[in-house]
Amino acid sequence: MRLTRLGLDYDGPHAEHLANAGLSAKIEIDFETLIGITSESRAVPRIRLAYGKMTWGDLSILAGQDWDVIGPLLPMINDDSLMWLAGNLGDRRPMLKTTWNHQLSGGDWLTIATAISSGGAIDRQDLDGNGIKDGEDSGYPALQARIGYGFPNYVCEQPAEIGVWGFASFESVEVPIGGNDEFSSRGLGIDWSLPLVSTIIWRGEAWYGRNLSDWRGGIGQGINTATGEEIESHGGWTELQFQMKPWWKLALGTTIDNPVDSDLIGSATTRTRNRTWYVGNRLSLGGGLNIAFNVEFWNTQYLTLDEGDAVRFKTWLIQRF
Repeated sequence: MRLTRLGLDYDGPHAEHLANAGLSAKIEIDFETLIGITSESRAVPRIRLAYGKMTWGDLSILAGQDWDVIGPLLPMINDDSLMWLAGNLGDRRPMLKTTWNHQLSGGDWLTIATAISSGGAIDRQDLDGNGIKDGEDSGYPALQARIGYGFPNYVCEQPAEIGVWGFASFESVEVPIGGNDEFSSRGLGIDWSLPLVSTIIWRGEAWYGRNLSDWRGGIGQGINTATGEEIESHGGWTELQFQMKPWWKLALGTTIDNPVDSDLIGSATTRTRNRTWYVGNRLSLGGGLNIAFNVEFWNTQYLTLDEGDAVRFKTWLIQRF
């Protein structure tokens, strides 16, 4: 029940004294936040999205909480946690975002998006225990950007898109860790959505970075608190989506998040790899009624423990209106 969402989309008038900017806004909440957990991106009830936007033709400026610019695609399955810490980067956080969507000749399009966003909004890391998140203590915002290129696929009669992106954020502590009191998080990635035939789409993302706990990477491990080293990791996810029937979509996919083992030595948490395989089904039954059946196979490896395995069966029923 706590995954129930309520939202409002507002499409307002134009601000004639601001170059005739189109005004819009969105707010969306659910009730998933656990008791006692509060942050900028996990208020109670949980604010999923809350922003205002101004648009001038191809250009828009958004202020508020929205999805990250990086990692724009989502795997079909695991709708509540989106394969975070298992290969999918990106979350929702407060930001100031600019987006330029420009139509090119032949039906192609170019998208350039940048954002100045809140650092530490997701992992809420406070390694020195001074009551201030280390991302805020640095005095610098997180930075992220993406360039996407899309084109029509006339053979499959569906659009295709490829994107490249990068991000950086900064952290400071008052009590040095391993002789370091300044840390940074940075990474690069790509995303793609490519129709292969009219009924099959290949989607996915791949990335590399360091200190990724605030970006849902490194299996939640950002800094080795014993050595003061930033933990390096790489990973991603990919899936094939099959349109079996007009009302039935099937996905077969895999994900991986793979920190560098040597960066974990001495750390309190030593998860060396998360890997999953999954099968997802989406059934649209009409009238806004949708049902899903998913199976997920999880494998987690550790530096000093035996590996762990899990199989999850999940189903949900959604009425959209």
